[in-house]
Amino acid sequence: MIETARLILRPWREDDKPAFDAIINTPAMMKHFGGVAPRERIDTLIDSQIAKQDADGHCMWAVETKADGALAGICGLRLGGHPDTPVDGMYELGFCYDAGRGVPKDYNEAAKWVVKAVASGRLPVARLDEAATRVLALRLFQQRLASR
Repeated sequence: MIETARLILRPWREDDKPAFDAIINTPAMMKHFGGVAPRERIDTLIDSQIAKQDADGHCMWAVETKADGALAGICGLRLGGHPDTPVDGMYELGFCYDAGRGVPKDYNEAAKWVVKAVASGRLPVARLDEAATRVLALRLFQQRLASR
């Protein structure tokens, strides 16, 4: 579990599914993923994250606001599936959050923790090569720009 001043990044629970569906399964959020999906498809995403947490010790974690315990989004590491690119099969940091919850700055703090954990060997991930490190750095930079 990772905590910032306002957020908790934690493993998923079954009872997160309705709130996650409400956050992610909208026309705006699903625009690049084939449109609004049946609830079962969204639930499968959570099931896969629960399995990844069990198998790897990390996943794209649930993001909860400390003030009210509400689900605010998703943030963490995932194994990239980008065929025919230099980063296929490498870890990437990703996030998605409920618009208007004010969480991008907190994600930057969590991203700093992830970078430190990977560098120290405390996070059980595959060794990042130079291309993956550049992609991670670029994504962190883009995230910082977006949060300003």
